[in-house]
Amino acid sequence: MRRMTAVIFAALIGASGAPASASEPTHVRLEPNPSFVVTGACTFAVEFLDLRVHGNLLDFVDKAGEFKKTIIAGDFVVKVTNVDTERSLALNISGQFVFTPNADNSMTLSAHGRNLYFTVDPNPALLFQRGRAVLTTSPSGELLELVFTELNGQSTDMCQALAQ
Repeated sequence: MRRMTAVIFAALIGASGAPASASEPTHVRLEPNPSFVVTGACTFAVEFLDLRVHGNLLDFVDKAGEFKKTIIAGDFVVKVTNVDTERSLALNISGQFVFTPNADNSMTLSAHGRNLYFTVDPNPALLFQRGRAVLTTSPSGELLELVFTELNGQSTDMCQALAQ
């Protein structure tokens, strides 16, 4: 298993909307976040800027109001920029995330399509993944600790791509 303390980029996208009743999924239309800079994932600071956010978040609960899963899906494009050199790349991160709770208060994340993950501790990385990833997530301070349990498809080291 590969362990990372990370934030899933698409999960950072802001949300606004009115919730539905407890027996129906809560539907939230996602909106862009302000740009932000991450230090420590690469040997240089990386700026993240939402270029396109046309997505939705659905929260599912049972009749008793207990959380069952969250699905985040849509059309997302982000620009990542090496702050030192101003080299930037636009990435289509239009993958789907499905979060389901586990008995130990962690969550399982099944991701499909194109997604972006970054970590600053203990193994710094910025990873663009095309394919399927299954992770276990648990809170770790302000971040999520991610443990990859399955990783299929193509991974690109974005620190290396932005350093060129």
